[in-house]
Amino acid sequence: MSRAFTKLFSSITESTVWCEPLATRIVWITMLAMADRQGRVFASIPGLANRARVEVEEAEQAILRFLEPDRYSRTPDHEGRRIEPIDGGWRLLNYAKYREMRDEEARREYQREWDQTRRRRPTQSDKSDKIRPQPTQAEAEAEAEAERLSPVPNGTGVSPAAPTTSPAAKIPACPHEQIVELYHELLPTCPRIREWNETRRGYLRARWREKSKRNGTSQGYDTLERGLVWWRKFFAYVAESRFLTGGAGGHGDRPPFVADLEWLVRPNNFAKVIEGKYHPEARA
Repeated sequence: MSRAFTKLFSSITESTVWCEPLATRIVWITMLAMADRQGRVFASIPGLANRARVEVEEAEQAILRFLEPDRYSRTPDHEGRRIEPIDGGWRLLNYAKYREMRDEEARREYQREWDQTRRRRPTQSDKSDKIRPQPTQAEAEAEAEAERLSPVPNGTGVSPAAPTTSPAAKIPACPHEQIVELYHELLPTCPRIREWNETRRGYLRARWREKSKRNGTSQGYDTLERGLVWWRKFFAYVAESRFLTGGAGGHGDRPPFVADLEWLVRPNNFAKVIEGKYHPEARA
């Protein structure tokens, strides 16, 4: 099951699926909500019926209908079929097409919000980043770890940090609020941030500075805009992991693990995420 945002296009009410019985429509919307970033829905028919709150027979009829050609479909690809079987579930055949449409709208909306943010005066949190007389213990520990190790995103582990930018190069102050907003936007079902205390600020500030430096595997970033682009890509990468977003399931009575922002920016966890330790489906 995906833990990412799923946009429901209003044009669905004009499609042939909207002419189907109520239970079939509910199953289709449920599958859209369950799909991961590759459009995969992992479930059995009884499990899907339970999620959709329909009878097993109704879910079975819906799946059969989605597997059939539809000559009246507005999308002629795959003869109008909506799904195909895969190991452990089904793939939504037109999911990638609509995801690209959704992502393009999201990029435009982000650009509008960013243009508005640039016109605002600096917040108190931005000023506090520039004037910080004494680092906290957690911050000092996180920054020391960042200086000692630099993750190599090729699955082979970590290596000593490579030479960074020149001392004269200025690293932009860590935009805590904007990174938290990106986290909420791209990982909406991960735990929301209620308290952003100094310990958490220290971990995020260390990771921000660490990735701003050129280290042989990353070009780094020297502006606020480029830094936010990097972190947007990072959170989008996290969203593709079933384990990090709770899609891998729990063990026994334990609920599935879901990463929060503090967990993601702790030194060891951050390095493992970048190395792909929690993305086995991407390596399959």
